[in-house]
Amino acid sequence: SLPHPFGHYLLDEPKFGCYVRKAAAIEVFNGRACLPFSNKKAAALAEKLKKPFTAGSDAHMACEVGKAYVEAEASSLPEFRKNIEKKKVKVVGRTGFPLPLLLASAIKKRV
Repeated sequence: SLPHPFGHYLLDEPKFGCYVRKAAAIEVFNGRACLPFSNKKAAALAEKLKKPFTAGSDAHMACEVGKAYVEAEASSLPEFRKNIEKKKVKVVGRTGFPLPLLLASAIKKRV
């Protein structure tokens, strides 16, 4: 899955075009997305390209685990993957104040 194509680093579509074509799916919901349009823009890209979609917490801290995920009816990992390919999944997620992102940035600057 292509992770957060419109994340905080703001990739330009032409720059990641080769990755989009090769990706089996596109992450349409990222729990760490702090820009309101980034998840919506990713979902629109997946729809435009008819790509399956995923979601992820992108957790860098324990409090972020489980903020975003996909649900699907499946009794095995291969069946779960097949349901992603068939777009038979539900995206579940929440974003919030990006305090963990701000804390992680501050810590990186001090190290």
